[in-house]
Amino acid sequence: MAARPHPVWLDTAYELCRACVPGEIPSELVRIEDACLRVAAQDVQAPEAVPRVPYSTCRGHAVRAADTAGASAITPIELPASSALTTYVAHGGDPAARALAPGECEFLPAGIALPEHADTVLPSIEVLTDDLAGRVTDGVRFTAPLAERANVCARGEDYARGATLVTRGTRITAQLQAVLIAAGVLTLPVYKRPRIGVVLSSYDTVPAAEVTHPWQRPDATGAYVRSVLERWGYVVPAIEQLTPLGAASATDDARVEHPEYVQRLLELMARYDLLIGVGMPADSMLLGCGLGGPFAFPTGRQLIDLDQTSGLSFALALSDDRTPPVRRKRPIYRSGSSSEIAGWEGYAYYDRAVVLNLPGYTPDVAATMQVAVRRILDLMTGVREPGPQWRQGVLTSPITRRQAVHRLLWGTAHGDESGRVAIAASDAQNGLQLNAFATSNVLLAIPSGVGCAAVGDWVDYVSLD
Repeated sequence: MAARPHPVWLDTAYELCRACVPGEIPSELVRIEDACLRVAAQDVQAPEAVPRVPYSTCRGHAVRAADTAGASAITPIELPASSALTTYVAHGGDPAARALAPGECEFLPAGIALPEHADTVLPSIEVLTDDLAGRVTDGVRFTAPLAERANVCARGEDYARGATLVTRGTRITAQLQAVLIAAGVLTLPVYKRPRIGVVLSSYDTVPAAEVTHPWQRPDATGAYVRSVLERWGYVVPAIEQLTPLGAASATDDARVEHPEYVQRLLELMARYDLLIGVGMPADSMLLGCGLGGPFAFPTGRQLIDLDQTSGLSFALALSDDRTPPVRRKRPIYRSGSSSEIAGWEGYAYYDRAVVLNLPGYTPDVAATMQVAVRRILDLMTGVREPGPQWRQGVLTSPITRRQAVHRLLWGTAHGDESGRVAIAASDAQNGLQLNAFATSNVLLAIPSGVGCAAVGDWVDYVSLD
C-alpha cells in the first residue's frame, strides 16, 4: 500500500521537529558501492544508457530480421546456426568478436549482449508458442518472418543517457544502488551521516552487566535505540553515560553549581551531532535531571507531545553554534542534463548539536523512535520526504477511543483474504509493559474520540522495518 500523509494530530509535533533541525547538513562524495542507505545530495543523471548495448531477453537464436523476410510455411528460409558460447567466453562477451555475417544466426543464452548486426531473437524451441521455426541439421528453418527487436532489450530501453535516476533527497536503496552502478555512476554526493550518541542518564537504570540490586533496571532501552539506529544505516558507538543531577539541583543555575555536569554535556555536544538521552521516568519533575535539561542550551528547549499521554513526550534542544554558520549556493540543472545550469538556490547550515531526551521505559521510547526520531534524522540528512511512512490497514479487534487523547499502540499486521492489511492490537497496553511491544510489527495511531474504533475500521500505522 502506498504511503499516506501522517495523522493530522502529529502536525504540531512534526513542525517543532523541523524547527529544531539546524539547516542542511554538509555533503561528501562516496563510492557508489558505499552509498546504500545514504541520501543523495544532488540529482543524478545517467552517464550512459541502460543497457549500453542490446541483449537477449530469452534463450534462442540471434538473427537479422531482414534475413527472415518472406519466410512462410510454403517457402521457408533456412539459416546456418552457430553457438555463441565459445566466442562469448573467449572474448568476454564482446559483440564485435561475435558479429553475424549476412544469412547467419547464433544460438545464445538469455541475458547476454547480441552479436553485432543481430536485431532480433528467435526463442528456443521449448518456449515457442507458434510455428515460426524448426530445427534443421546445423541450422534453423524459419516459416514466418521475425520482427526487429523481438525478444530484445534495446540500448537505453531502461534508462536513456542523461535520464534522471535519483533526485536530491532520495535515500539510496539496494535497488537504486544497482541501477546507478548499471548506468556507470562511480561516485555519489551524499549528505554526511550525523554523528549519533546514545546517552544513559538515570538513577535506577544501569548497564545490564552492572545490575546489583533487584530494583535496578538493566538498560534495555539504550540497547534498543542503538540497534534501531544501526538498522537504519547509522554508525553508533558504545552507549555513553551521564550522571544525573538531583531533583532539587535541576532548578538551580547548573553552570555555577554543577560545572562537572555542564562540562560533560558540552563535551558530548561537541562530539556528536545528535544526542539521544534515555533512562529517566516520564515525569516532568525529573525532566531536567538527565540529558536535555535547560542549563547548557541557551537556544531554548521544546517539549513535544506525540499522543497527549504523559509517557509519550520528549524534550528537544539545540546547542550553541560550534562553528560559524555556512551559507552556500548550489546549481539547479536543466531536466535531463548533468551540466546545463538552469539556476541557483541558496541553503544554510548551522553547526549545532541536536539533543533529544526520551523519557519513559522501552515501549514508549520505542514509539518515540519510530514516530519522531526517524523524522528528525530524515530532516537532518536531507531526505526530501521525511518519514516515517504512514499506511492504512483495517482493525480486527475493537479499540477504545479516549476523549481528547490520541493514542499510539503496538499491534500485529498480516494480509487478509481480500489483500488488505489486517491489524490486531490489545486495548489494554501501557508504556511499562513489554508483552504487546515484544510481538508487534506495527505501531498504530488511534485518534481521540468517543466510543470504539470498530472491527473493519481503517487505521493509520507505521511498519517496524
